[in-house]
Amino acid sequence: MMEVKNEFLKQSALKIEISRIFEEYRFALFSKQEFQSFVFDAYQIFQQKVIEENTGTLYQKFLLFFRKYLDKMVVQKLEQEETACLIILEYVKEHVVFQNNYESALQAMNGFLEFFQSYQMKFSVDFCELLLAKSKDLKKLVKILYEKHCTDCLGKTDFGDFPGETIELFLEAYLFVTNAPLSYEESESYVGSSLKMYLSEINKPLLSFEEEQAAFQRLAEGDESAKKLLCERNLRLVVSVAKKFTGHGVELSDLIQEGNIGLMKAIDQFDFKKNLKFSNFAFWKISGAIQRAIENQGRLIRIPVYKLEQIRSLRKTERFLFMKNQREPTLEELASALMISLSDVKELFELSEEIVSLNSEVKENSHSTKKDTLEEFVVDYKKSLEEVVVEHELVREVRNLLENKILTERQRYVLEHYFGISDIFPETLEGIGKHFGTSKKSIGNTKTAALLKLRKVCDHQGLEEFLA
Repeated sequence: MMEVKNEFLKQSALKIEISRIFEEYRFALFSKQEFQSFVFDAYQIFQQKVIEENTGTLYQKFLLFFRKYLDKMVVQKLEQEETACLIILEYVKEHVVFQNNYESALQAMNGFLEFFQSYQMKFSVDFCELLLAKSKDLKKLVKILYEKHCTDCLGKTDFGDFPGETIELFLEAYLFVTNAPLSYEESESYVGSSLKMYLSEINKPLLSFEEEQAAFQRLAEGDESAKKLLCERNLRLVVSVAKKFTGHGVELSDLIQEGNIGLMKAIDQFDFKKNLKFSNFAFWKISGAIQRAIENQGRLIRIPVYKLEQIRSLRKTERFLFMKNQREPTLEELASALMISLSDVKELFELSEEIVSLNSEVKENSHSTKKDTLEEFVVDYKKSLEEVVVEHELVREVRNLLENKILTERQRYVLEHYFGISDIFPETLEGIGKHFGTSKKSIGNTKTAALLKLRKVCDHQGLEEFLA
């Protein structure tokens, strides 16, 4: 049996294919010796299942069988968290390529997840945290998705907007990984001196899982100091979540206050007996409290919650159709996908637009000290009340002059049709000439003579500019 096996495996064509497969499965971190043992083990199992066939058919069947065998070995490796982490990091380093934009990042993330889910890989928030902490590329990838999500979804941390539950886990893990203490320099762009003092006071490490369990046990026994400890040690988590919601019309200090309320509710409602990580549970309560504050305070004109849900659904569908068709979806396609009318789609886009006050200050550049308002840069095409009144009076006076029989019928007709008086659409001299069956020059002379007559009568009424 061994001789037959060796003869079969020593075929040059088969050796070349096996070498290619080795390169293909390099991400699984198989050593050459380990891979060679897989080849012999797989062939031994293969021989027991396959009856004698011609070499060509046997050759193709073995390669197919060997790939399936390797897939099982990869699945076994991925079941061990430490090994799975190394394999995924190697794969990300070698195969995950993306540009610094949302569409490219989402495509890369979907490809990465689909690949490992084909090996029955199951991700958890804790495992995603571990990956993000070890891979800068993966962290950058998730950051792009998170920032786009916050921009489109009006600050709501409802990661269900993304296709696939696993992306939700990575986005949630991203918040915990980026939960670093805020230094004075880091917080400069967010806060004033009073809030910076608060941030320095809460700069305490998070509790470990064992410390959390002990604190909740004491709290269940009636020790209120344990509640204070849990609250103080998770204030950094509130700040970390609140930072992600800035730029939606509510100050960071207000977001932190709302998040602290959510943290207190999370402590009261958390069931420590389920042996879950408290920060995972508190995250939803904190983000939910901040989201409600943004929905109620973040806009000059408040939008009902159900409308905000519709806007989020619209943005989600817009992203999905963009990825599917590789172009911006039309309004009709969005209306069909959401099963709403075209007018409703247009209304949702209008509601999602940012409202800016005309009194907002505008600077020509970052070094400029001049404070102009946006109103000064907006052209107002509507006529003022004074302009409307003056124009109306001028038209009325001209009509009175024309009706006083100062001019001949021909002269009156020429002026009315040339200047568009009495709601008549203005015509050219050539067009008026066709009406009388005469030349453009002749009508021009008639117009000049008519204006001279009127100027003599109306110099004292200030109508010269109107008749020029």
